[in-house]
Amino acid sequence: MHQASSKSPRQSHKVLLNESRIVINLHEYFTGSRRAGEDPGLT
Repeated sequence: MHQASSKSPRQSHKVLLNESRIVINLHEYFTGSRRAGEDPGLT
């Protein structure tokens, strides 16, 4: 079900940017929470 032809290349590119940004945010969230997890008060 690949409908890249129906969408404009710019639109699909924007979707890829949003998805990669979400992945980066999740990565920063998990690394940040792991850093904060070193605090015994948060575990």
